[in-house]
Parts: sequence; structure tokens; C-alpha cells
Amino acid sequence: MVYYPGTSSWSWRVLNLIQGFGPVILCLGTWFVPQSPRWLVKNGREEEAHKVLADYHANGDMNDDLVQFEMREIKAAVEIEKVGDQSSWLSFFKNPGNRRRFLVIILLGTVTQWAGNGIISYFLIPVLKTVGITSSTQQTGINGGFSIWSRWCAILGASLVEWTGRRTLFLVSSIGGMLACFVIMLGLSGGYAATKHTSTGLAMVPVIFLFNAFYVIAMTPIPMLYVPEITPLSLRAKAASLLLLSQNCAQSFNQFANPVALAAIGWKYYTVYFGAQIIYFTLFCIFVRETRGLTTEEAAVVYESDETREGALDAAYRQERPESPSGELKEAKEKVTRRA
Repeated sequence: MVYYPGTSSWSWRVLNLIQGFGPVILCLGTWFVPQSPRWLVKNGREEEAHKVLADYHANGDMNDDLVQFEMREIKAAVEIEKVGDQSSWLSFFKNPGNRRRFLVIILLGTVTQWAGNGIISYFLIPVLKTVGITSSTQQTGINGGFSIWSRWCAILGASLVEWTGRRTLFLVSSIGGMLACFVIMLGLSGGYAATKHTSTGLAMVPVIFLFNAFYVIAMTPIPMLYVPEITPLSLRAKAASLLLLSQNCAQSFNQFANPVALAAIGWKYYTVYFGAQIIYFTLFCIFVRETRGLTTEEAAVVYESDETREGALDAAYRQERPESPSGELKEAKEKVTRRA
């Protein structure tokens, strides 16, 4: 929401000053964020990694079973990756597992911009004008409510991730919300264009809010959580960069193509995103795998072939503690196999 009740130069200065608080808090808070235990282990600082895990997962108890288990998994995963040497960009294309990850990362990066939000979020005012809502007061009120609504829906989505699972939320977001809402939006927009009834145009407002609820419950909180989970430690930073790159490329299309298309064909342009939603839902069904309930090391092998997955889990459980109970290893294999 961008609104300031005045005509002076402070109409834009106030907004920029307010937005500056977030980065300041982030810069100050960075000094209190612990280093990643996986990075610490990879760089030979195992004691520090052990302490971080103990502090955050066991109230400082270095001998806690969960902490010991996590340390074994991390150390084994780091050793395996050292042997595999998967640190270059070309590693994304060296084996089937990494190629699947590459595809899913691009899929998530583009869907966050091409799921229809590229019109609804960034061009809300032109969308409202297509259904007869032209009052600046009404537009500002809807815009402000839209932003607040999006925030709370995103928080709800983040709280549901461990209960419903990542893949389930993606599918619900796609088929249950965005596809259904786009059908209604097409009908209402076409109806208003034909009849010019005010009630038809106003009915578009709750549908826009409903669409955005289904969008943000999955597409806002999950991608930056899911991508590091499914990627080996040596490729996690590159995977995050690839996700952001694909998002920015898709957003560039939105920035330059959407206003031209909306001006040229109006509400009929929604059919493009309706078709995109069908494609994305199909791709989610085929390629995206569940990682709920898995440790980071277990989630990282979900996309591997059966043979590679079993070998990685064997190493993770046996390399650091040969006496590890066979039941523990069997349970981990069953969990990961169900998600694959």
C-alpha cells in the first residue's frame, strides 16, 4: 500500500523512511544469528557446530540423543559430499537427482511470479478498473486491506507447513484456490464487460482476496524453505541463487509484458494465467516430493535414485556410529522412500 495524505515531497520520503526500519533491524539482528552447524562441520569447526545444535535443540545438553544423531548425520553427509565433489554449477546436470532438483527449483521460482499474482498483486489498480472500481478511495482501501490480508494468510501458511506438508500445500494452493478463483474471475470480468452491472464488478473483490489467500499460504513461505531442504549442502547457496534468479527473470516478464497485455485485451488476459495454472498443477503432481518430517540430511536425498538414496542413508547411519541400531536405519529408509 502506497498512500500519504498530502502533496509535499514527504509523500514519498515518509514511505521510504518507514521501509528502512526493516533492513536496519535485519543488519543489527544478523550479529546474533548463529552460524550454520553444517557450514561449521564442513570447515572443521565441529565443536562449535555441536554447541549450536545443543543450544537450539536440547537446551545446551551436548549429550542429548537428538543432538548426537544430528551431528552424526551432518558429519557423514559432509564426508560423502567431499568424495562426490558437487560444488560447481555443472553439478546440477551430472546426475538424475540433481537434474530433478534443478527442474523443481526453476518450477518454484517461476510459479511464484506466474501463478496469477503477477497481475493481482502488482497491477491491482488496473485490475479493479476493469470491473468498474475507479474511485481512488475505494482502490486505496482495497489495496491496504489486501496487504494486511496477505500478511496473515502467509503466517497461516507457514504455521501449516509441518502439519499438512509442503507438497500438499502446493497442490491445495494451485488447484483448490488459484485455478478455481481464476475461473470465477474470468466469469465475473466477462460478465461485467457485457452488462456493466456494478454488483458484478464488486463481487470481484472477495474473489481477489480469496485468490491471494490460496496463493500466499504456499508460495510465500515454502519455496525458500523447500529448496535448501532438497539440495545437498555443497549446492544449497547456488540453489537459493538459482531460485531468486528464476523469480527475478519471471518478474521481469510481469513488469514489462503484463501492463501491455492488460491495456490491449483487458480481462481476457487472465486466460493466459489460467492455462499456466493447469501446467503448474500438473508439474507439481509429477515432480514435487514431500519432505515433511524428514531431517535436512534425509530430505536432501529424496530426489535421488533408489540406489543412491539407500547408499547415502547407509553411510549417514554407519560411517560415524557402526553400532547404530538397524531399526533406526530401517525407519529412516522407510520415511524417505515414502516421500520419493
